[in-house]
Amino acid sequence: MVEISIDNANRAGALANMNLEDLNKATKLGDESVILVREHKTVATHGPARIILSSKLYSWITIFVREVRSKVAGETKSSSERVFISLSGEALGSNQINKAIKSVWKKAGMKGSLSSTLIRKSAVSKVHTSSHSNEEQGNLADLMAHII
Repeated sequence: MVEISIDNANRAGALANMNLEDLNKATKLGDESVILVREHKTVATHGPARIILSSKLYSWITIFVREVRSKVAGETKSSSERVFISLSGEALGSNQINKAIKSVWKKAGMKGSLSSTLIRKSAVSKVHTSSHSNEEQGNLADLMAHII
């Protein structure tokens, strides 16, 4: 979840709401897979959130779903089921996604606290300070479901 968040700078809700149908309908774009999450905070104004995964990360998630998620009590095969669930089979909320990100960050021995919001703000700051290209800024805004 941390790598997906860093790579995409999505809101935590995009990860929390990604379901098996979204994952199964991923499209290939070169060496990457694009997952369209249809349930998220800004869907009414920006359409589905896009989560772009390297081929390696996409394969890890499919292995996770097949080998780990499938062993969780209460897990079902329904395509509307969320990809990331708790050990009791309940869908993770965006606050739980952020707790998981913070936990991994801390276990990695990193200082400070990390959240999807901080990742988003950092991505915006980096692009705005290092790029004067309207195209790059527009691409980031589009990926993050922001208005330019």
